Amino acid sequence: MNKTPYIIIALCFLISISINIPSVWADDRVEVSGSAAAERNADGTIVSRKATTAEINDLDNRFKKLKEIDRKYPGPQIPKDRKLFKVTSVDNNGTIFLEDGQKIQMEGIRCSSQGASYLQKFFIWESDRVAYIASSSTNQNPVKAYVWHVDLSFMDDPELKKYKIRPAYSPLNEVALTSGWGSPERSSNNAYNDRYEALSEITPTR
Repeated sequence: MNKTPYIIIALCFLISISINIPSVWADDRVEVSGSAAAERNADGTIVSRKATTAEINDLDNRFKKLKEIDRKYPGPQIPKDRKLFKVTSVDNNGTIFLEDGQKIQMEGIRCSSQGASYLQKFFIWESDRVAYIASSSTNQNPVKAYVWHVDLSFMDDPELKKYKIRPAYSPLNEVALTSGWGSPERSSNNAYNDRYEALSEITPTR
């Protein structure tokens, strides 16, 4: 089963009409993004539909705002040299439990319990991994960190192998903010307080 439709549908619960989650390949050669429009039927099922002109324009405006935020408040670099971990679970506070026993929390984010349930859906496939950069040098457990979801599935796709595709990284701290899973929480350890507050302001209205 292809994982992309499942994740798009799951995330459309959260933002109701559209989704924009940027990802970047580990070698920085390609940048991709996805968008979808969906509605919930009376029986609770999610169905896709054609996006309206207003929704397309709104998505375009969000892209422009994201570019301006990147220019004014650059974010952390992709941790391409960091070890990748499998995630065993995510609790209601958004704490991510790793296979080595370490627990991490997204720096600068106060995650809602509903948001944490959507976060869990990023880690249901065998090809899902996480990479992180701790935001302080303490040995806390959980440790606050800048966290990336790492998708390895492209590397096993027979049609893509000839292109020597590397893992795709998505910055979970920023996905959480722009999708409305949580709110920014200023911290002396967070080097991106201003960026996160700016990102939270372009969250779609639900």
